Amino acid sequence: MDAKAELRGAELFAKPAKIGLPSPMHQDNFYWCVKGNNALTMWVALDYCNKDNGGLTYYRGSQKLGLLNHVDSHAPGSSQKVEDKYLNQLGDAAAVTPSVEPGDVLVHNSLMIHGSSANKSMKSRRGFTMQFKDANSSYDKEMEKYYESRLMEQVQTRQEGS
Repeated sequence: MDAKAELRGAELFAKPAKIGLPSPMHQDNFYWCVKGNNALTMWVALDYCNKDNGGLTYYRGSQKLGLLNHVDSHAPGSSQKVEDKYLNQLGDAAAVTPSVEPGDVLVHNSLMIHGSSANKSMKSRRGFTMQFKDANSSYDKEMEKYYESRLMEQVQTRQEGS
């Protein structure tokens, strides 16, 4: 059977100079809930990006671990993160933050653990994503319900705390 890609979404990720928020380490498919994990992200750099301005950090080989358990992150803009034990298992040597120029494209599997640090630099860091899944893959409705319940609980907690 020939696989056909289907656009599942697109997003702009903007980290303004000095105030850009971090994004905890996560796997995209924990949010997306695509059955079979057959999905990927194409991340297009709109600015120069590196470790100093919140560039993407990947954990090499992490996609081979399968879909991992995530816990509430309580981070604005990113509700879930992989458990620290997985990052400890992979070790710091597995973490890589590529430097990219505007127009460069990073492609990662939906199971790749990735995230980014805050942007404390004087340069903005923006990236545009296009997210694709196998057109024959459906969404796991039970997984979606679980994810949405965790998200809503964090939103309510944040609203009650403000």
